[in-house]
Amino acid sequence: KGACSSNTQRAKAGCLYHNRRNEHSEHVPGYVNKSLSGNNRTVFEDASISERKSIAPLVRQAEKLYTEKTHQKCQKSFTPYRESVFVIKPTTTDEQLMNAVQRMEHRTGWKCLGVWAHLDEGHHGSKYIEGDTDYHINYHAHVLWSCQNPETGKAIPCTLAKLQGMQDDLAAATGMER
Repeated sequence: KGACSSNTQRAKAGCLYHNRRNEHSEHVPGYVNKSLSGNNRTVFEDASISERKSIAPLVRQAEKLYTEKTHQKCQKSFTPYRESVFVIKPTTTDEQLMNAVQRMEHRTGWKCLGVWAHLDEGHHGSKYIEGDTDYHINYHAHVLWSCQNPETGKAIPCTLAKLQGMQDDLAAATGMER
């Protein structure tokens, strides 16, 4: 059956470059089997990020909105964008991923901006060596979230209960163990 898991953190400015990676990308990490990068796929990408190379301008816009709405300067802890990494099975479908994301949007109040399935990363000594037969693929999907309330300008909190619920949603949508 397989066990699912998720890890959610503040999104990095260059996350789009990593998430959109394919067999033609340059500067890929050493733990990637480039011959499998053609299997990666974009499951969903919102129009707001489709032409962007970085989310840095979006973060600046979010900070500006926060200041306009609250009349306060942003704190360092302000997190308007988060990224989740979900461990999945090689047979997990786009429909299952989108079902999980829709459940999570309802649970968290966050908006999904993109979903990318990666089928080329793995581990064995943390580096792919050509012809390595002991290389284990780490099947996973990246999900980029907008976590800002447009009415208040504040970030929608990321609580432990929400994170645990997201794992429940992923398990329910994919049929994997929690």
